[in-house]
Amino acid sequence: MHPPCRIDEPNGLQWVATQDGSWTCRVGADGELFHNPAGAWSEAWQHYAVPATEGTDGDHGPQPRVLWDVCFGLGYGSWALLQRLQASRPKPLAVQVVAMETDLRLVVCWIPLVERLVASGHLEPGTRLVAQGESSPGAPLRFALEGARGRWANLVVKPQDFRREVQASMDPVDWILHDPFSPQRVPQLWTAEIFGHYHRRLIERNGRLLTYSTASAVLGGLREAGFHLYRTPALGLKRGGTLATTHSFQTPMPAGWSTLPESDEAALASRSGVPYRDPSLMGDAHAVLAQRNAAQRTSVLPKRTSPKTHRGSTEPHP
Repeated sequence: MHPPCRIDEPNGLQWVATQDGSWTCRVGADGELFHNPAGAWSEAWQHYAVPATEGTDGDHGPQPRVLWDVCFGLGYGSWALLQRLQASRPKPLAVQVVAMETDLRLVVCWIPLVERLVASGHLEPGTRLVAQGESSPGAPLRFALEGARGRWANLVVKPQDFRREVQASMDPVDWILHDPFSPQRVPQLWTAEIFGHYHRRLIERNGRLLTYSTASAVLGGLREAGFHLYRTPALGLKRGGTLATTHSFQTPMPAGWSTLPESDEAALASRSGVPYRDPSLMGDAHAVLAQRNAAQRTSVLPKRTSPKTHRGSTEPHP
């Protein structure tokens, strides 16, 4: 079995098969996997598609609904969420997907990857991703995701630092998938200020943010921004993802979901829960880490030791 598309080794991307048969990438020989090794599709379905839609049918804002997929990567989160949204509908639900991704080496993979997801039965038969027109360097790329019953979504890909978009956009958003590399690697993409902008953009009723991360600094930033926090089920060696909502969950929680466990609440009450900060939304990793380290040293909160892990199979809790 071969990967869904070919990227030359000089590009620095390597294809890796995950345990559910879907493929992911690694950046560099020792870099992070883009997805959980237990399953790229399984992770997208369990940590993004299901918690984004559970208990919300007919309860979102005006059409079309809007999905922000931040650090789009291979797009698994969007493909899975769109499949779940469309599966039980006689007519497709109009969705505007705003994908923010600066690594355009991945663009060549999206169409063949969607084809492979159809062939493997993850996306319904007849689904295809179609490029729309030409694009000049630095300008948005446009695609349409279409199925046998019509168009599912319009996809606009913005090849820029998403921190610019999150400040500029005023449009209401139904869902946000936040999927950068791990907080310890790119803390400037996991700050309390970013989460504050997200909270203001999400629709008032049932706006939801989904991320694989359960790092204490991330949970601290999300809570400070005003989100209600929940844990999605574990997958493989990873202990689960995070569902952040604009309002508390009003229906019985599905099996495997929970409010934050006591260990997370204890971490949030300690220096581990001090969030990353970057008021300018322009800082680099070194500056954001230095600021947080200084804030932890001067904090009146107690110290706490937490296990450290990484994105593909486990998750950092700095």
